[in-house]
Amino acid sequence: MYIWEKRHWPHFEWDESVLRPTLDAVRLLQGRVLGKTEAAYGQADLDVEMDALIQNALRTSEIEGERLDVGSVRSSVACQLGLE
Repeated sequence: MYIWEKRHWPHFEWDESVLRPTLDAVRLLQGRVLGKTEAAYGQADLDVEMDALIQNALRTSEIEGERLDVGSVRSSVACQLGLE
């Protein structure tokens, strides 16, 4: 059944005391999601910076006629950035 098929559509009635705990729980979860999203944003910036540095090192070495191991370059860049 769709909401518009309900007998009292669109005149809703609700008991706030029944809904309040659920709404409070949803609001708390929403805050946690927003917090994680903001934390992930900083990590995404670091990932982009790391990838740019890796690509720069690889392209520079190719100009000189050398081929570097991507894993080694990634490890070196991560070490320089203080990452594992």
